[in-house]
Amino acid sequence: MDNSAVFTLREFEERFPIMLNTPVVVEDPIKCIVGRDEALYLVPKALLVSRCPTFFGPALESQFCEAKTKTLVLPEEDPEIFELFIHWASHGAIAPLVAEDDSDGKDEYAVAREAKYHCLYYLGEKWSIKALKNCVMDSIRAYHTDTDSRIHPTLINDCFQWTPTTSPLRRYVVESAAFVIKSCRGKEYMQQLQEEISSTVFLFELLKKLSGLIDMGSFDDPNLKADCDFHEETQGGQCCAITNDFQGDKRLKGYFHKVFVMD
Repeated sequence: MDNSAVFTLREFEERFPIMLNTPVVVEDPIKCIVGRDEALYLVPKALLVSRCPTFFGPALESQFCEAKTKTLVLPEEDPEIFELFIHWASHGAIAPLVAEDDSDGKDEYAVAREAKYHCLYYLGEKWSIKALKNCVMDSIRAYHTDTDSRIHPTLINDCFQWTPTTSPLRRYVVESAAFVIKSCRGKEYMQQLQEEISSTVFLFELLKKLSGLIDMGSFDDPNLKADCDFHEETQGGQCCAITNDFQGDKRLKGYFHKVFVMD
């Protein structure tokens, strides 16, 4: 990444077309220094605190140095994934995960594209943002429904490394793998899993799921289940889905600009 690049207004609008006709203004900006290359994002404090109160609230609404200097240093985060988070925080949605033709016939590019969405889900886990995880989950399921594709072993290994045992994404991964194995493509996929899966926890959960399916005869495609089946829920049992509160919040919508730390 070129750490001397600065977006002009035209470049900004081309990169984020959903923000057209929205003023590029930052109210009460927080400096977010992201990644090892120290990409600098100027983000409204209200946006960070309102969309992620558990993580950003204590840091920015306290006597901590972050609140005094209005600077957050996030060296472990990927700037590209942070951009996806800011886009979601501004609009309550993320760009759909779509299939592209890979000229060399390999699936590594498709896996890399989907991996970004999985990383965004892991960020939602890390920062305790249920609505973000639900949004990403819907995109992942829609992608596999549209492409009739299988979850790659690399993504399965990462999922079981970066999510807790109760994660809906874990459950979706297990059910999806079990469904494919029960289908006509099962033998090939099972062999791929045995060769490439390093997570013994996943293999145990998969075998447990398959054992439970022996007497059931049929098994529903997890991609055809209701959205809330793989959503996080609040303590009251209500699905924590995206609401329309983003749509009317013009004070927050699109109010961020990106620059980079200059050498």
